[in-house]
Amino acid sequence: MTQDQLNIQSLHRVCARLIGARTALVNQLRGILFDRGIIIPMGVPSPIAGRVRSFRRHPV
Repeated sequence: MTQDQLNIQSLHRVCARLIGARTALVNQLRGILFDRGIIIPMGVPSPIAGRVRSFRRHPV
């Protein structure tokens, strides 16, 4: 493999790890909110992002 191909492969691996980390964090947040009776539908990130913004404006 050329150096350029290795660089692209590395970027793809980093991107995949970032997506996995984001998914894990969103799932953790959904679990915490579920424990408190707040059900958030699946989907990353728009449904949760909008809800989090509304919670910041109107703290419980």
